[in-house]
Amino acid sequence: MFVKALERASGYLRPVHVVYRYYGEKKVNKSALNIIFVNENGVAITARHEAEHLEQLAGAHERYLDFLREKAKLKGTTKAAGMKRLETKYGYKGKDIFPVVQASLKLYDCFTEPFPRYRVIHHSQHDLSILIFENYGKRLYKSCAKFVRDTKQLKPGLSVCKLGYINPQFTNYNYDEEKDEIEWTGYPDRAPVFYPVEGIITRNLILGYYTYALETSTPGLRGQSGGPLLDRKGNVCGINTATDSLEFQYDFKMPDEKNIKETVTISYQPKFLVGHCLHADIIKLFLKANGIKFYTS
Repeated sequence: MFVKALERASGYLRPVHVVYRYYGEKKVNKSALNIIFVNENGVAITARHEAEHLEQLAGAHERYLDFLREKAKLKGTTKAAGMKRLETKYGYKGKDIFPVVQASLKLYDCFTEPFPRYRVIHHSQHDLSILIFENYGKRLYKSCAKFVRDTKQLKPGLSVCKLGYINPQFTNYNYDEEKDEIEWTGYPDRAPVFYPVEGIITRNLILGYYTYALETSTPGLRGQSGGPLLDRKGNVCGINTATDSLEFQYDFKMPDEKNIKETVTISYQPKFLVGHCLHADIIKLFLKANGIKFYTS
């Protein structure tokens, strides 16, 4: 049903590989973030909370370098007390504090430059950001996303498919304890594979006078944020932004334990999960407002 759609998406959907370490730990954690290339000029989109996460990781690393520079100045008998003050100053100590101190990011199969400079434009209201990469060398992604031209077809009942890199399996990194650095060791030994989840549009989500998002019958899996929501032709209907829970109630009767001739009413309120995807119209308007070239179909 979505074979051709997935083939098209493989040309423009890419992961950003992230490795990071918490203060006081040697273990290296990893994750993958989704970006969708919208034109041949190195411009991509993702969910705003994903782009902000990238910025936070970069900021945490710079903060840790400042910490190390101050730490190097501590000497003599006051070194232990000075360390405590520094850890408090930078927020590295506390019962429930696990700050990221090192992070490194790498684009997979996007450009010849592993992670070029980029600038970000955040949407002021919705979960959407534009990433504009600069000095990236040669382009390696094969195609660009095409957005649904006529969004009147995005109605409840339409078959759609979510994509995203939910299970990063790359192992091409290492923590050098002597240098106190996380290093990339080469090209990923395992190629990343995005994971599809199909369903239908269940509702159009309205904000004031306009539709801003699509609700889907299937929730977004962890790791799919920023990935595309596709129709059967492979056109982008939106991007995955969140998972929500809905409640419904069952009332049923059963015999009373104290008096079996009587009955009691039991209320059961289960929850089920649905997905939220930012609407293609919001994305196209934001790209147009920022003078970004994009394609429709």
